[in-house]
Amino acid sequence: MVSATAFAASANAQKLYTDFKACNAILQADVKLVSGVYYAVANLLQPMQSNATAAQQLTGSVFDVNINQIPPKGYIDLKYSGNRQNGDEIEIKLVTRSKDDIAKNQPGLTLDDQIIEMQQISFYSESTIGVILASPPGSSSQVTLKNKFQFAPSGSLVVKFGSRTNRFWNTVNPGVGFNISTPDFNLDGTPDVSYAGVFTLFHNSVSAGWAYNTKTSSQFWFFGLSRPFTTFGLPPGMLITSPAHIPG
Repeated sequence: MVSATAFAASANAQKLYTDFKACNAILQADVKLVSGVYYAVANLLQPMQSNATAAQQLTGSVFDVNINQIPPKGYIDLKYSGNRQNGDEIEIKLVTRSKDDIAKNQPGLTLDDQIIEMQQISFYSESTIGVILASPPGSSSQVTLKNKFQFAPSGSLVVKFGSRTNRFWNTVNPGVGFNISTPDFNLDGTPDVSYAGVFTLFHNSVSAGWAYNTKTSSQFWFFGLSRPFTTFGLPPGMLITSPAHIPG
Protein backbone atom coordinates (compact mmCIF):
# COMPACT_ATOMS: atom_id res chain seq x y z
CA MET A 1 0.00 0.00 0.00
CA VAL A 2 2.79 2.34 0.96
CA SER A 3 4.79 1.41 -2.10
CA ALA A 4 1.81 2.07 -4.40
CA THR A 5 1.21 5.45 -2.79
CA ALA A 6 4.88 6.38 -3.07
CA PHE A 7 4.91 5.28 -6.70
CA ALA A 8 1.83 7.40 -7.47
CA ALA A 9 3.38 10.41 -5.71
CA SER A 10 6.59 9.91 -7.66
CA ALA A 11 4.66 9.70 -10.94
CA ASN A 12 2.73 12.89 -10.08
CA ALA A 13 5.95 14.68 -9.20
CA GLN A 14 7.52 13.55 -12.45
CA LYS A 15 4.46 14.80 -14.39
CA LEU A 16 4.56 18.10 -12.49
CA TYR A 17 8.26 18.48 -13.31
CA THR A 18 7.64 17.70 -16.98
CA ASP A 19 4.80 20.25 -17.13
CA PHE A 20 6.97 22.83 -15.42
CA LYS A 21 9.75 22.33 -17.96
CA ALA A 22 7.25 22.72 -20.80
CA CYS A 23 5.80 25.92 -19.30
CA ASN A 24 9.28 27.26 -18.66
CA ALA A 25 10.24 26.64 -22.29
CA ILE A 26 7.13 28.49 -23.49
CA LEU A 27 7.86 31.34 -21.07
CA GLN A 28 11.45 31.61 -22.26
CA ALA A 29 10.28 31.72 -25.87
CA ASP A 30 7.79 34.48 -25.03
CA VAL A 31 10.46 36.46 -23.18
CA LYS A 32 12.79 36.08 -26.14
CA LEU A 33 10.05 37.27 -28.52
CA VAL A 34 9.22 40.31 -26.36
CA SER A 35 12.93 41.12 -26.02
CA GLY A 36 13.33 40.95 -29.78
CA VAL A 37 10.44 43.35 -30.30
CA TYR A 38 11.84 45.69 -27.65
CA TYR A 39 15.29 45.82 -29.21
CA ALA A 40 13.83 46.23 -32.68
CA VAL A 41 11.78 49.24 -31.53
CA ALA A 42 14.76 50.58 -29.57
CA ASN A 43 16.92 50.42 -32.69
CA LEU A 44 14.28 52.29 -34.66
CA LEU A 45 14.06 55.02 -32.03
CA GLN A 46 17.82 55.22 -31.45
CA PRO A 47 18.42 57.91 -34.13
CA MET A 48 15.70 60.12 -32.64
CA GLN A 49 17.08 59.57 -29.14
CA SER A 50 20.56 60.47 -30.37
CA ASN A 51 19.24 63.66 -31.96
CA ALA A 52 17.38 64.57 -28.78
CA THR A 53 20.48 63.96 -26.68
CA ALA A 54 22.65 65.98 -29.05
CA ALA A 55 20.15 68.82 -29.03
CA GLN A 56 20.36 69.06 -25.25
CA GLN A 57 24.14 69.33 -25.20
CA LEU A 58 25.20 72.94 -24.73
CA THR A 59 28.53 73.28 -26.41
CA GLY A 60 30.45 76.05 -28.09
CA SER A 61 30.85 79.75 -27.40
CA VAL A 62 27.47 80.51 -29.02
CA PHE A 63 25.64 78.77 -26.20
CA ASP A 64 28.10 78.96 -23.27
CA VAL A 65 28.37 82.27 -21.45
CA ASN A 66 29.63 83.34 -18.09
CA ILE A 67 26.87 83.62 -15.51
CA ASN A 68 27.63 87.34 -15.15
CA GLN A 69 27.11 87.81 -18.90
CA ILE A 70 23.54 86.48 -19.06
CA PRO A 71 21.34 89.28 -20.50
CA PRO A 72 18.08 90.24 -18.77
CA LYS A 73 16.13 89.48 -21.96
CA GLY A 74 16.61 87.06 -24.84
CA TYR A 75 15.30 86.68 -28.38
CA ILE A 76 14.76 83.38 -30.22
CA ASP A 77 14.70 83.68 -34.00
CA LEU A 78 12.51 80.90 -35.43
CA LYS A 79 12.65 82.07 -39.03
CA TYR A 80 15.04 79.35 -40.11
CA SER A 81 14.16 76.70 -37.52
CA GLY A 82 12.27 74.47 -39.98
CA ASN A 83 8.61 73.60 -40.35
CA ARG A 84 6.47 74.73 -37.44
CA GLN A 85 2.88 73.99 -36.50
CA ASN A 86 0.38 75.28 -33.98
CA GLY A 87 0.86 73.35 -30.76
CA ASP A 88 4.59 72.72 -31.27
CA GLU A 89 6.62 73.25 -28.12
CA ILE A 90 9.95 74.90 -27.43
CA GLU A 91 11.89 73.78 -24.38
CA ILE A 92 14.19 76.38 -22.83
CA LYS A 93 16.71 75.15 -20.29
CA LEU A 94 19.02 77.16 -18.07
CA VAL A 95 21.96 74.93 -17.18
CA THR A 96 25.07 75.71 -15.18
CA ARG A 97 28.24 73.68 -15.79
CA SER A 98 31.44 73.83 -13.81
CA LYS A 99 34.90 73.36 -15.30
CA ASP A 100 34.84 69.84 -13.92
CA ASP A 101 31.50 69.16 -15.67
CA ILE A 102 32.92 70.40 -18.95
CA ALA A 103 36.08 68.33 -18.57
CA LYS A 104 34.07 65.18 -17.82
CA ASN A 105 31.37 66.02 -20.39
CA GLN A 106 28.70 66.06 -17.70
CA PRO A 107 25.29 67.69 -18.29
CA GLY A 108 25.60 70.02 -15.33
CA LEU A 109 22.85 71.34 -13.07
CA THR A 110 19.51 72.47 -14.55
CA LEU A 111 18.44 75.72 -12.88
CA ASP A 112 15.29 76.35 -14.90
CA ASP A 113 13.30 74.42 -17.49
CA GLN A 114 10.34 75.99 -19.30
CA ILE A 115 8.18 74.77 -22.17
CA ILE A 116 6.58 77.32 -24.48
CA GLU A 117 3.74 76.32 -26.81
CA MET A 118 3.78 77.90 -30.25
CA GLN A 119 0.65 79.46 -31.72
CA GLN A 120 -0.05 81.59 -34.75
CA ILE A 121 -1.73 84.82 -33.71
CA SER A 122 -4.00 87.27 -35.49
CA PHE A 123 -5.59 86.23 -38.80
CA TYR A 124 -4.15 83.38 -40.88
CA SER A 125 -5.43 80.83 -43.37
CA GLU A 126 -5.34 77.07 -43.76
CA SER A 127 -6.26 74.82 -46.66
CA THR A 128 -7.57 71.28 -46.35
CA ILE A 129 -8.55 68.50 -48.74
CA GLY A 130 -10.48 65.31 -48.16
CA VAL A 131 -13.89 63.65 -48.32
CA ILE A 132 -17.26 64.91 -47.08
CA LEU A 133 -20.72 63.44 -46.68
CA ALA A 134 -23.19 65.44 -48.77
CA SER A 135 -26.96 65.36 -48.38
CA PRO A 136 -29.42 67.34 -50.53
CA PRO A 137 -32.63 68.28 -48.63
CA GLY A 138 -36.03 67.63 -50.17
CA SER A 139 -36.34 66.23 -53.69
CA SER A 140 -35.45 67.35 -57.21
CA SER A 141 -35.84 65.88 -60.68
CA GLN A 142 -32.11 66.41 -61.23
CA VAL A 143 -31.11 64.58 -58.03
CA THR A 144 -31.40 60.80 -58.39
CA LEU A 145 -29.56 59.64 -55.27
CA LYS A 146 -30.64 56.33 -53.79
CA ASN A 147 -29.12 57.09 -50.38
CA LYS A 148 -29.51 60.08 -48.08
CA PHE A 149 -25.77 60.80 -48.07
CA GLN A 150 -23.11 60.64 -50.76
CA PHE A 151 -19.35 60.71 -50.40
CA ALA A 152 -17.67 63.53 -52.29
CA PRO A 153 -14.08 64.81 -52.53
CA SER A 154 -13.66 68.40 -51.41
CA GLY A 155 -11.17 71.15 -50.72
CA SER A 156 -11.51 74.13 -48.38
CA LEU A 157 -9.73 77.38 -47.65
CA VAL A 158 -10.59 78.71 -44.19
CA VAL A 159 -9.61 81.85 -42.30
CA LYS A 160 -8.83 81.65 -38.58
CA PHE A 161 -7.78 83.92 -35.75
CA GLY A 162 -5.13 82.91 -33.25
CA SER A 163 -5.24 84.36 -29.75
CA ARG A 164 -2.13 85.31 -27.81
CA THR A 165 -3.78 84.77 -24.42
CA ASN A 166 -6.90 82.57 -24.82
CA ARG A 167 -5.77 78.96 -24.93
CA PHE A 168 -9.34 77.61 -25.03
CA TRP A 169 -10.02 79.59 -28.21
CA ASN A 170 -6.88 78.19 -29.82
CA THR A 171 -7.95 74.66 -28.85
CA VAL A 172 -11.44 75.03 -30.33
CA ASN A 173 -9.76 76.71 -33.33
CA PRO A 174 -12.86 77.78 -35.30
CA GLY A 175 -12.51 78.61 -38.98
CA VAL A 176 -14.79 80.02 -41.67
CA GLY A 177 -14.15 79.80 -45.37
CA PHE A 178 -14.87 78.59 -48.88
CA ASN A 179 -15.32 74.99 -50.04
CA ILE A 180 -15.35 73.29 -53.44
CA SER A 181 -16.63 69.72 -53.81
CA THR A 182 -17.52 67.35 -56.66
CA PRO A 183 -20.48 65.11 -55.82
CA ASP A 184 -22.52 63.25 -58.44
CA PHE A 185 -26.17 63.81 -57.57
CA ASN A 186 -27.60 62.75 -60.93
CA LEU A 187 -25.47 59.59 -61.00
CA ASP A 188 -24.29 60.11 -64.58
CA GLY A 189 -20.68 59.35 -63.69
CA THR A 190 -19.57 62.98 -64.17
CA PRO A 191 -18.56 65.05 -61.12
CA ASP A 192 -20.78 68.02 -60.31
CA VAL A 193 -18.88 71.16 -59.32
CA SER A 194 -20.32 72.62 -56.12
CA TYR A 195 -19.45 75.74 -54.13
CA ALA A 196 -20.08 76.17 -50.43
CA GLY A 197 -19.46 78.07 -47.26
CA VAL A 198 -17.78 75.94 -44.60
CA PHE A 199 -17.30 76.15 -40.83
CA THR A 200 -14.63 74.11 -39.05
CA LEU A 201 -13.71 73.34 -35.43
CA PHE A 202 -10.84 71.70 -33.55
CA HIS A 203 -8.13 72.25 -36.17
CA ASN A 204 -10.49 71.26 -39.00
CA SER A 205 -11.33 67.94 -37.32
CA VAL A 206 -15.04 68.76 -37.56
CA SER A 207 -16.55 70.61 -40.50
CA ALA A 208 -19.99 71.46 -41.83
CA GLY A 209 -21.37 73.70 -44.55
CA TRP A 210 -24.08 74.59 -47.04
CA ALA A 211 -23.38 74.20 -50.76
CA TYR A 212 -24.85 74.78 -54.21
CA ASN A 213 -24.54 72.20 -56.98
CA THR A 214 -24.03 74.06 -60.26
CA LYS A 215 -24.99 71.06 -62.44
CA THR A 216 -28.25 70.04 -60.79
CA SER A 217 -29.07 73.58 -59.59
CA SER A 218 -29.76 72.17 -56.13
CA GLN A 219 -28.55 72.96 -52.65
CA PHE A 220 -27.19 70.53 -50.09
CA TRP A 221 -25.53 70.44 -46.71
CA PHE A 222 -22.51 68.41 -45.73
CA PHE A 223 -20.33 67.45 -42.80
CA GLY A 224 -17.08 65.66 -42.21
CA LEU A 225 -14.81 64.30 -39.50
CA SER A 226 -11.13 64.26 -40.20
CA ARG A 227 -7.60 63.17 -39.41
CA PRO A 228 -4.38 65.19 -39.82
CA PHE A 229 -3.09 65.77 -43.34
CA THR A 230 -0.35 68.17 -44.39
CA THR A 231 -1.29 70.88 -46.88
CA PHE A 232 -0.19 74.41 -47.71
CA GLY A 233 -1.81 77.55 -46.35
CA LEU A 234 -1.58 81.23 -47.18
CA PRO A 235 0.59 83.21 -47.42
CA PRO A 236 2.43 80.90 -49.87
CA GLY A 237 5.16 78.79 -48.36
CA MET A 238 3.62 78.67 -44.88
CA LEU A 239 3.27 74.97 -44.13
CA ILE A 240 0.13 74.21 -42.16
CA THR A 241 -0.97 70.86 -40.77
CA SER A 242 -4.63 70.60 -41.59
CA PRO A 243 -6.92 67.56 -41.33
CA ALA A 244 -8.18 65.74 -44.39
CA HIS A 245 -11.88 65.02 -44.10
CA ILE A 246 -12.76 61.39 -43.48
CA PRO A 247 -16.42 60.86 -42.58
CA GLY A 248 -16.99 59.19 -39.25
